[in-house]
Amino acid sequence: MDLYIVRHGQSQDNAAAVQTGDSCLTDLGRRQAAATAEAFRQIAIDRLYVSPAQRAIETASAISDTLDLLPVARADICERGWLYDQPGLSGRQMRQLCNRLQIGPEFPRDRGWAADRDSETADELYCRALHVVHSLRAEHPNGSGSVVLVSHAQFAGYLISAALGFSREQVETNWLRIYNCGISRLEFRDHATMMWYLNAHGHVADLVTV
Repeated sequence: MDLYIVRHGQSQDNAAAVQTGDSCLTDLGRRQAAATAEAFRQIAIDRLYVSPAQRAIETASAISDTLDLLPVARADICERGWLYDQPGLSGRQMRQLCNRLQIGPEFPRDRGWAADRDSETADELYCRALHVVHSLRAEHPNGSGSVVLVSHAQFAGYLISAALGFSREQVETNWLRIYNCGISRLEFRDHATMMWYLNAHGHVADLVTV
């Protein structure tokens, strides 16, 4: 399996340099998302997963429209600490953002999905990242195509590090810088994981933001 990990486009909170909760994309972030969608046009993508945060759904929606893929929402790929003190979008609101979004029972129709999630330790985040790695490998065995996962800077760093076998302590002291709409590619083989590239951002050119 080839796994392409994409950080969402620039959000309003990113632009204001404040700790993010659940803000939407800026106009620049939407342009970054459109450029990212175009970058995937020449790659055969089989599956598109997305964090249920608003900025991630908006980013994935651009990819979905360009590639004609149905995005699937996954709570377990949201950012570190979930959405802080914000409840998140309801299932109905998520569908309004992206009407093709596939939503499971973990997303209530009329209640914010993160209403009961307000904190997360580093150990819990590391375990969550490991769980995602294991579940992706189980759902998409080696040789089963290509997957795009639209997520967040800190979670993507943990996910990549966990996939490469870093311990929790190593993850905490070796940070990976990922720009808005930066793309990282991992390949999962039978007995090894290959890192093809980290934080590729040439596709956004002069639109790059951190």
